[in-house]
Amino acid sequence: MVAGLAPPPDAKLLVVGASGGTGTRVLRGLLDVGYQPAQLRLLTRNPSRDSLKPLSDAGIELFAADLDEPASLVSAADACTGCYVHSTAGDTKKLDVGEVLRARHLSASLQGSGVAQVVFNSAAAEPSHGVKRIAQKHAVFRESGLPATHLRANLFMEELWKSYTRPPILKGKYPFSLPPDRDVYLTSVRDMGRLAGSRRLRPPPRQFPDLSGNCRVINVASEVSTPAGMAEAFAAAQGTPCEHKQARLLRWIARLFLPDLYEVIQFYRTSTETTDVAALERQFPGLLTPFAAFLEETRWGDAEATYEDLAGAGID
Repeated sequence: MVAGLAPPPDAKLLVVGASGGTGTRVLRGLLDVGYQPAQLRLLTRNPSRDSLKPLSDAGIELFAADLDEPASLVSAADACTGCYVHSTAGDTKKLDVGEVLRARHLSASLQGSGVAQVVFNSAAAEPSHGVKRIAQKHAVFRESGLPATHLRANLFMEELWKSYTRPPILKGKYPFSLPPDRDVYLTSVRDMGRLAGSRRLRPPPRQFPDLSGNCRVINVASEVSTPAGMAEAFAAAQGTPCEHKQARLLRWIARLFLPDLYEVIQFYRTSTETTDVAALERQFPGLLTPFAAFLEETRWGDAEATYEDLAGAGID
């Protein structure tokens, strides 16, 4: 636990959209800043899933609710003093267009509750970004109806563990459709939990419903690297050579057949949005994970480890 950050003993945090994928990384981050398992209520459609049993065994409360069913959310925030929303959409190849509506349902359920701090996982991007997935996350910012802080990440380090990314890296090639010297802003999902649960993240003024005075955005990254620099870090972590290879063919295939992916590729190639990592480190000392430390912590060098191992890891 990071010293001096423990929440009050009566704090209870509602955690939304962190029951699948790498959601347990968010929970680990919350525990890092002093939350006890019993202070976390995880919203999930199916609490009986085998993958959630380690969380329940650790003492985390599992609350059965569906963001598509407003009636199921009526008592979700009872006794909660805060809420962290990691996602209101599935991690799917095809764009999940229900993200904003689900955020509205959640917002309605929080109105009049004791929740004083709401934190959303959002995306760092300039207004002219041109990416539908990011546009939805920014729409949540405009339409949630809640005084909230939106932590805006760029590229999650955990994405590099996925089955279409990690295997070629372990074999020595990092295929990323960017020039080798293009800046890449990296964030760990675990750090999002740390910031969301930190007492240094003061809630914005609680005034309904004037969103302009109630919401704020914070761009989040722990390191600015480049594809070439990331390849060097991979090589050091896995103990074998690795070099960046600009995936031009993938870019052209995406342009012809995969428009959503092409939007994302173009965004990473052209975005002008930046994150002041040094200022963030001053604001949240000890809560940000450098890329090399992330690779060591997640055992990147273990060739037998998989994304499923990372995503399904329990709470120690």
